[in-house]
Amino acid sequence: MQLRVSLLGLVLALVAMPAFACSVSASLIPAQGTLALSADDTTLASDNPGGASVLVTVTNNPLTDGAYTISVTAPTLVTSPNGFSPTALETSYLAVPVGVQLPVTQGYTTADTSFPNLRLTTAVAITLNNRITATGGFRPGSYSTRTTVTCS
Repeated sequence: MQLRVSLLGLVLALVAMPAFACSVSASLIPAQGTLALSADDTTLASDNPGGASVLVTVTNNPLTDGAYTISVTAPTLVTSPNGFSPTALETSYLAVPVGVQLPVTQGYTTADTSFPNLRLTTAVAITLNNRITATGGFRPGSYSTRTTVTCS
C-alpha cells in the first residue's frame, strides 16, 4: 500500500490593520509538514514517527502596543482518495512566546482555537501538528490537510 501524505500548505494570513500589530511567517512557503502513518494504521499525523511538524512564527510590530490574538483553525481535508471519510480531523500546537508570557499548549482538537498574546511578548514560535483519524484504516492514495494561523 502506498500513501502519499503532507500537512499541506499552512495558510498564513497577515491581517490588514492600521499599523498592523503582528505578522505570521513560516520557514517554508507554503509551510509543509509530513503526515506519517501510525503503527496500528488508524492515524496519519505529523507527530507520528516519521512525520514532521510545521513551525510558524508570529512577530509583533514594534511600532504598536503588541497586544493581539492568535487564531488557529481546525484542519480541513484537502486531498484524499474518493469516498474516504475520516473519523476525525484534528490539530494541536505548542506556542512558545519570547518574553514574559507562559507557553500555550493545545492538545488535539477538532475546533478552531485562539489565545491572546501579551504586549510584552516580541514573537511567538508555534509548533503545529495535524492528525487524520480513520478507525477503519486508510486506502492507498494521497492525503493532505490545511490549517490556517492568523493574528489580529
